[in-house]
Amino acid sequence: ARRAALPAPPPPPPPLSPAARAVEGVLERLRRAPPAPFSGVAFEPVEEVAGAVPRRIRLTLCVSGRELVVDLLPARSKGPAFLRSRAFRAVYHEGARPPSPGEVRMLARLLRLLDAGVAGTASR
Repeated sequence: ARRAALPAPPPPPPPLSPAARAVEGVLERLRRAPPAPFSGVAFEPVEEVAGAVPRRIRLTLCVSGRELVVDLLPARSKGPAFLRSRAFRAVYHEGARPPSPGEVRMLARLLRLLDAGVAGTASR
């Protein structure tokens, strides 16, 4: 009896950039022990958008059961953003719902933590 060939597994994702690894490290610490502003927030693994120029780091969060998708671009890139920090510009992911005012405040706190995480990797 002949066996049908199993489909080939998908190729592994490309390695994350240093900035994306730093962002993932901050999110991992928040997953383990979330401070009060982030209680009730579930963080999905960081994704980098392949082929996007400038490179985008995609954050997917679940806030009170609602999905929120935000793309982080380098701070020096051009274009509109709903939040800016030293390291990043936060833009709405196309097709995703915009964050509420409370979610924007939470994301502003998150960007400050991400800035510190990225700065910490640059100083090593």
